[in-house]
Amino acid sequence: TAQLSSMACDAVLINTARGAIVDEAALLDGLQRRAIGGAALDVFSGIDVFALPGTVQPHPLLELDNVIATPHCAGSSVESSEESAVRGALHATQVLAGHWPTHVVNPQVQPRFPLGAGLILSSTITFAGVSVLIKHLSATVPTTTIVFYQSLSVSILTALPAALVWTTPSAGNLVLLVGLGLLGTAGWLCFTRAFALADASAILPLEFARLRFVAILAYAMFGEIPDRWVWIGATVIFGSTLYIAHREHAAHRDR
Repeated sequence: TAQLSSMACDAVLINTARGAIVDEAALLDGLQRRAIGGAALDVFSGIDVFALPGTVQPHPLLELDNVIATPHCAGSSVESSEESAVRGALHATQVLAGHWPTHVVNPQVQPRFPLGAGLILSSTITFAGVSVLIKHLSATVPTTTIVFYQSLSVSILTALPAALVWTTPSAGNLVLLVGLGLLGTAGWLCFTRAFALADASAILPLEFARLRFVAILAYAMFGEIPDRWVWIGATVIFGSTLYIAHREHAAHRDR
């Protein structure tokens, strides 16, 4: 009440946050006495804006000529809907590029959350889903068809995020991007065909063999030398792979 009384007589109170942060009884009194100019309310505390007409007694606030009330939908404009879609795609693109989104509600978590590690963990979950789907489809759908529709879907889904941060690649980068596309397509063709020919438990452990090739190529092309944690992780992964391969071989032999 004291805060409302300190407002100018031509001031307009706007509340789009939460109804309970405004004392509606005090607001009603101030508006009736013309102590404040008006109010624009999109949220309420003691008003059921979804009640059918005639089922409840109208709240006095809704009968004043200096009050504009909307049922918590004032932000649902064409412009806000378009902006929400654009910002959502932009933020997704920023995260996928390894950066924090421009608008973070709780930025205090940023120093404590390793974004890169989180993205890697998320990718393992999504890639597991991809592997299951490919294994299921490979029983009835040709390999080239699966890879074609997968590539088409990826192109469509990434078109908008790519457009938001698009920069024309240089000639050198364009050659690398084309090579990336060719190698990626060849890799997916081999990966998908392998699922049609063998069990997933025999294929997926061999995927970790690419660690060796990545290390070799990284050193040859960029002079990067893996640190001790890479070697420790690689040892654990290769040991697990060998154990799984041995177990599968033993199980197959005992059948």
